[in-house]
Amino acid sequence: MLSVIKRPIFKTAILSSGLLLITLLILERLWSEARVECALLVGCVGLFYAVTFLWTVVFWIEKRHYRIPYVPFCISLITGLIAYCIPLNRVCDRAEFAVLHNKYEKMANLVLQSRGDTNVYNYRLPHRYRKLSVGGGDAVVVQNKDVRAVMFYTFRDAERSKGFIKLSRGQNITECAHSLYNEVNLVKPMGNNWYYITGE
Repeated sequence: MLSVIKRPIFKTAILSSGLLLITLLILERLWSEARVECALLVGCVGLFYAVTFLWTVVFWIEKRHYRIPYVPFCISLITGLIAYCIPLNRVCDRAEFAVLHNKYEKMANLVLQSRGDTNVYNYRLPHRYRKLSVGGGDAVVVQNKDVRAVMFYTFRDAERSKGFIKLSRGQNITECAHSLYNEVNLVKPMGNNWYYITGE
């Protein structure tokens, strides 16, 4: 075991796996803010992971006389399976919401008191709270006769977006969602009139 752990391949497998997981955790938020930098980061980390994965396979074949030469390969493989099977961005979004819940609640209450000229409009968040909604720091307000709601984006691009919606009253989430999206993919209640929503 020690003979494998002391090898550079072991440390490299851990490093590439860690970088891959961290990149996937922040990928959508980073993509919403800086697409070119995000593409470069994903390309570099992906290439590093792929090369390391191939290196672990070669190491296993060449050093099969070691006691457990497959450990670096297993580290890389398990990381790849985690990245493929677990929605890491959703996990990250939920964790961030739990940590910043008071700030989300404070801004939602402030934004819901505003009035706009249209049924759907952008509300510019105060500077210190702009990180609550990616892609510019704007929250989106939906207002109609039945319900008022505010959405904070956790990801957005030209084709799809997702985030947290706070309703002023606990009703008509479907109507509110269709005011924002042509096609709603997911609506998940989070309690206290908050919903996690994705759509296109």
